[in-house]
Amino acid sequence: MRPPEVTIVSPTEATEVAATDVVLRFKVAQAGELKSVVVMNNGRPIPTFRPITAPSKGDTVETTVPLVPGENILMVMAENQFAYSKPATVIVRRKGEEKYTLPRVFVLAIGVSDYERKEYKLAFAHFDAIGIARAFQGQKDKLWREVYVKTLTNREATRANVVDALDEFLRKATQEDLVIVSVSGHGVQDQTGDFYFIPCDGEFEKLRSTAVNWFEFRKTVAELPGKVLVLVDACHSGAVDQKGRKAIDTNRLIREFQLAGGGVITLASSTGAEVSQEHEKWQHGAFTFALLEGLREGKADLYKDGVIKVSELLAYVKNRVPELTDYRQHPTSYQPESVPDFAIWKVE
Repeated sequence: MRPPEVTIVSPTEATEVAATDVVLRFKVAQAGELKSVVVMNNGRPIPTFRPITAPSKGDTVETTVPLVPGENILMVMAENQFAYSKPATVIVRRKGEEKYTLPRVFVLAIGVSDYERKEYKLAFAHFDAIGIARAFQGQKDKLWREVYVKTLTNREATRANVVDALDEFLRKATQEDLVIVSVSGHGVQDQTGDFYFIPCDGEFEKLRSTAVNWFEFRKTVAELPGKVLVLVDACHSGAVDQKGRKAIDTNRLIREFQLAGGGVITLASSTGAEVSQEHEKWQHGAFTFALLEGLREGKADLYKDGVIKVSELLAYVKNRVPELTDYRQHPTSYQPESVPDFAIWKVE
């Protein structure tokens, strides 16, 4: 069986407009039962567009898309019970005087080493969150106009506080902003295959009532209007016991973020069920150590042009972590084709 086919009716390719928005018209040729339609601009979902479940065959669907100054890559994808369609795209340029201002970045950094259950204790997960938060705070007025940080470490990282941060803090971001979500601590997969992050007050024996289902993370970031980078280091030892719980399969976790849509870039600390390494000499997990080394020391500036793009950062971390861990740990990532590459760090 075939996936749906999407055709953009208007605007046409390379259209230039002076307005701050444009009317997008498209058609969906169905093959089977249509489940959803997603509209994006520059890789991110349009917040005012509500997914359509059943447009009549041959009907033209219409929605208004806000435009940013300069180039806008509009994309439409449809999903049926078999697969997603190939993306239909059109480039629209918003003309006129472009008054460029630096964008903002929102950083939610979560790290738990000190759990209420002492047997869950880790060494450096909280330092991972602190290090990432401080690093981006130092980029204010360099690449980012404002840097908004919320750090939840150890006893602050309760289930309630994590969920509140997802619901309130991140939703302040706009289409022109970047959101970074960093999670370090224990993660676990239950017998049904659901993924959970263990907050400081979580219990392996009571996942549904005390842990944070990864669906909460996935749903929130998929709905955000701006660019999103998710950093996951939740594959530490000690998250498995005799009751059938498993360490997180990061390959599957990334696939779930991918299938959720929304153009979220994801970087996980390891591949499959590998265990994340941490060491006193790093004062971090290997994953965060490599990430901060690449940014702060400029080592991830692979093109030597003074800025680090997200693709460069992913490549650096994926090469560096195996070196640090004697090839026992291999980060994995997903960067959607629909999301244009962008600068994340200005090198000193």
